[in-house]
Amino acid sequence: MVLFDLETTGVRAGDDRVIEIGMVKVQNGKEIDRFNALINPEIPLPAFISRLTGITDHDLVSERTFAELIAEIDTFIGDSLLIAHNAAFDISFLAAEFERAAFPRSFSYACSVKLSRRLYPAQRRHGLDHIIARLGLTVENRHRALDDAFVIHHFIERSRQDHSDEQVMRHLAEITLEKHVSARNKPVVNLPEGPGVYVFEDEQGSPLYIGKSINIKKRVQDHLRSGANRFTENYSSIRTIRTTGELGALLREALMIKTEIPLYNRMLRRNRGMLLLLKETTDDGYISLKRVEVPSVSPDEFASFFGVFKSKSQLEHILANFAKRYGLCHKLLGLEAGKGSCFASQIGICSGACSGKVTPEDYNTQLMLAFHEYSVDAWEWEGPVLLTEENNEGDSEQFLIDKWCLLGSSKPLLEKFNSSDRMQYRFDFDIYKILRRHTRTHTMKITELQSAEELQLPYYLPARVSRIQGLQ
Repeated sequence: MVLFDLETTGVRAGDDRVIEIGMVKVQNGKEIDRFNALINPEIPLPAFISRLTGITDHDLVSERTFAELIAEIDTFIGDSLLIAHNAAFDISFLAAEFERAAFPRSFSYACSVKLSRRLYPAQRRHGLDHIIARLGLTVENRHRALDDAFVIHHFIERSRQDHSDEQVMRHLAEITLEKHVSARNKPVVNLPEGPGVYVFEDEQGSPLYIGKSINIKKRVQDHLRSGANRFTENYSSIRTIRTTGELGALLREALMIKTEIPLYNRMLRRNRGMLLLLKETTDDGYISLKRVEVPSVSPDEFASFFGVFKSKSQLEHILANFAKRYGLCHKLLGLEAGKGSCFASQIGICSGACSGKVTPEDYNTQLMLAFHEYSVDAWEWEGPVLLTEENNEGDSEQFLIDKWCLLGSSKPLLEKFNSSDRMQYRFDFDIYKILRRHTRTHTMKITELQSAEELQLPYYLPARVSRIQGLQ
């Protein structure tokens, strides 16, 4: 087994770096080898870390980087069981450094904190300082990697004395975990740290996953660190598009997913017709709903429908839920057909619109309340508007919007544009939700225009977007 400890520049494996590694190799309870090295993290050392460890930038500047030491570290570890105190922390940093170096391997590891809790349940605390006090040890350089690794060594040996060797090894076997580092996890140190869109691509350059973030580098590191998504195992490269701010990133992500069709984007990937609920009024004044699926809808028709819904099954679920929650009529919702009152009225779910027990005004109010989040807000400006997004670096981007339709921008919305592309009014519900949220809840400069033609922006949405969505 190898007992080890790391000193680092901070607590986040994705952003911080290892500055010292100390390892003690033990066989049959005896030390047979040791490894200790200071490591150049290639980033400034925080002052509090220097105070804690006594290590300074001057100590590290001439040392080798982790990538330059990685072969020696890998050889020393071999296939040994790694044991560290609060092992999840140390293993996360060790794995992150191997990932940055694109050095594939697996680690078997166990945590000495967990072992202490199992072997000494009467003890209230199991931190390294408490174990030092419990064992009566004198540690010359606390918070230095090799010294702390030897504390773990002393703890293991004391545990063998207090308990049987078989018992200690059995507990270690029960708490041993595996950590795998993939060769595909390329270094991400050169990714931008600002807002934008990132694309995981395969070896042919085809998109696997498209995402957005206000900090591209951090989000990509989170993906790689979690390993919860298959695209992190299969990608070959990462493409990025910087934006001025969050709005630009959100709009580009939605457009790129629908044009590039990445394999692992599920929510927005499919370009389909719009499933709507068309509002009609009965002779008695009640609003009834009719399901329609259309390739497009005119912005002037917003007031006549609710939508857009993802699927027929989702719509069925929403209708049934709202009927029960708001006392809505199954017949007026299109859930039942036939004459007379609906079955839901007979069992007390429907408030009785189908039998005249509730007035059209009261029923319609409940209906509008239920479907408020699925309605499209009226366009509150007289004409088109220009949204201006700015950042602290003095950069800005303008978006031309009219009737919730995104017409163009001052920077490319997609990577390929045709000079013949002109403004096209096409409603996209995903784009609408982004624009509504930013015009309602964000501090955004909004400039009203007399007409869209009065402002000549260099970029408009390509016609191929409308063709993919079935819009003309």
